[in-house]
Amino acid sequence: MFPDPVFCTPEPYCNSHCDPELFGADLEQGSVISNATESLAFGAHFRPQGYGPNAEHSAGERHVIYVFRRRGEDWEFREIPQEHFSMTLQQAVSAESLAQIFR
Repeated sequence: MFPDPVFCTPEPYCNSHCDPELFGADLEQGSVISNATESLAFGAHFRPQGYGPNAEHSAGERHVIYVFRRRGEDWEFREIPQEHFSMTLQQAVSAESLAQIFR
């Protein structure tokens, strides 16, 4: 979720170019890979750093869990807000959990 363009004004309200690449993103909780289920899971933390207090208030911070699985030649994924994620990353890549996540 990116801030409304109204927040992309010259400093001091945002970074110099309003570049989405300047949003902060960190991996959280490490990552887990399962060869048996051809899947992986990791957590990420996003924040609108450098866009000023209005953007930080509007967009806020997000903690998200990503679960990917291979289906033939393609990959599919689910993005789950961390507050709705009730298992460990290791559990998320089990066949049983993947069936629930990708139903």
